[in-house]
Amino acid sequence: MDGQNINIEERLARLESRVDLIINKLNLQENRHAGRHEVKEALPELPKESPNPKIQSSKTTNLLPILAVICFSMAGIFLVKLAIESGWLTPFRQWGLLTIFGVALSSIGFLAEKIEKNYRSYLGATGIILLYLSAYSGAVYFSLYSSVIAIALGAMVSLFAFFCFYYYQEEKFAVISTIGTYIAPVVLGREADFILLSGFFLIWAALFSLISAHLKSRTLTLLGSYLGLGIFLFLNMKVQVAEEVIYVIVVQCMQFFIYAGGVLHYSLKNNSPLNKSEAMAYLPMLLFFYGTMYYLLNLYNPVAAPWVSLAFCAVIYLLYAKAKENLKNLENLGSRNLVHSFLGVVIFHSGYMQVIPDTGKVWLLPLIILASYICEAKDKFGNYSKAFKIMFSAIAIIEFFTLCFNLIGKADLLNIVPALATVAIGGVYYFNGAKNIKGKEGLYLGLTHVLCVLAFYRLAYDYGSLAVTALWGLYSVGILTYGFLKKDAIVAKSSIIVLGITSLKALIYDVSMAPSFVRILSLILTGAILYGAGYLFQKVNTWEK
Repeated sequence: MDGQNINIEERLARLESRVDLIINKLNLQENRHAGRHEVKEALPELPKESPNPKIQSSKTTNLLPILAVICFSMAGIFLVKLAIESGWLTPFRQWGLLTIFGVALSSIGFLAEKIEKNYRSYLGATGIILLYLSAYSGAVYFSLYSSVIAIALGAMVSLFAFFCFYYYQEEKFAVISTIGTYIAPVVLGREADFILLSGFFLIWAALFSLISAHLKSRTLTLLGSYLGLGIFLFLNMKVQVAEEVIYVIVVQCMQFFIYAGGVLHYSLKNNSPLNKSEAMAYLPMLLFFYGTMYYLLNLYNPVAAPWVSLAFCAVIYLLYAKAKENLKNLENLGSRNLVHSFLGVVIFHSGYMQVIPDTGKVWLLPLIILASYICEAKDKFGNYSKAFKIMFSAIAIIEFFTLCFNLIGKADLLNIVPALATVAIGGVYYFNGAKNIKGKEGLYLGLTHVLCVLAFYRLAYDYGSLAVTALWGLYSVGILTYGFLKKDAIVAKSSIIVLGITSLKALIYDVSMAPSFVRILSLILTGAILYGAGYLFQKVNTWEK
């Protein structure tokens, strides 16, 4: 009996647990349906365009501390300026108040642990700005110590700032510190000793470059480079004497290479090269630096300016090659387009426009066509970036029109020989593939014919109008015959350009200007060429049908 009772109790317990399980499932389903029903009923009552309080709160909480940073920083700046303008207190006491103010804000950022660290970082950033301002103004405004001591104090503040960066690990802390630090000397508005100014800007460049790598923030290096190079140049805009200009050039170059080294250090340390969008963000800065440096170099030594620019260009490429060598796992770095675009601008301006003489420029067009042919033959044309292709295309176009105008106006072998060389190399290039001009063969051949016609015009000019007409006619017959024999309709039809020029000359110039005998021979020759060409064109048209 006891055994039976135990079995009954076990069965009842199992039954009870199953019933509880079923009830729980039923309740859960009811709750789900009830929740869905409540949501459906609640949704229509929500205003469609009601502002999101969280978003508004986030914007407000981001704006207010930034405004507080501006207020604190301006307070420190006006504390310095009032010290000079009104003679308030003594210089040492005023400098001490500014220093204490900066230390107090930095300390609050460390000690107020009940406040979130990211929010405290605003105070820390303001403290760094004021401490830099204190070290700077102590020499510039209060004359309490020398420029060397001021730079040493700036270095000490940088060490403290480095510690703060590690403590907060906030990008906004670094960004606010960077902006405030660089803008402070501008707002103060007093000319500083050049050594002092240079020392502070170089310290800032080194600090923000290091912090950028450790915080993994490209923004900091980008922002610092724009502010550092731009503001330092702004503060030295009045410098025009050659002896002083060279110092500005040296400091600007040092800043640039510190920031460039910072970008390289970031890529190597984090194994994270620049992507394309990040790289192209540096292009305006590079162009600004190049333009301003070339202007200053031209003031100092106009002859050396383009050569120094080209040497600088080579250094940039070496930095790129170094990064590429150390990041072998990537086929193409994102900075490739940036570097090639910058190199293209520098080579075009300093190399093509400044260094190469006019007697050498006339040979650039045939050399560019020859280089294209060699690259295509070795299947390396695709390795060149779009920036280089645009640069060489621009040079080729400029030199083409320059050659054309020179051939029309000048009887000089200096122009005739390069033109004929261009036609010869261009023909070899076309008849051996010319992959780069696929779909543009007609335009390419047409421009080549124009150049050749002008070269022949200049060659035969001294022998009279009939010689020019005969030479043009023979050239057009030669083109048409070659196209006919090779069954190349594009080449054959391209002769129409030369035939058209020859016909216009015969019917307009020769008829009205040439002597009677020359006029008759010219018309007979032109008519014979046109008649024979017409027959061959009928045959060419049958190929397409």
